[in-house]
Amino acid sequence: MSTRTHSTETRYVITHVHADGLRALTFACQGRNTYASQAEAESALAIWRNPDGLPRVLSASEMESLAVRPVECWLPGPNAVQPFQGDPVGIYFDISNEAS
Repeated sequence: MSTRTHSTETRYVITHVHADGLRALTFACQGRNTYASQAEAESALAIWRNPDGLPRVLSASEMESLAVRPVECWLPGPNAVQPFQGDPVGIYFDISNEAS
């Protein structure tokens, strides 16, 4: 029996708090909605905050909770089949230290 291990790297994603109180990814990621730096993710978030962006699909409270968060993402394995580069390892974020 072989054990597969994959390396990860820290990337940045746009998140918001859902109606159920959990902070999660705002977009399906699959690598394409992750960013190499926090500044790059903040720039993307600024674009989505315009009136023709996310306000059309998110509630006002979800819009207020938008934030960039670091997330561990998979790097391709030796055969580069899956997981794909940039895919987040998890989709939920700790909100215990966020202001209510």
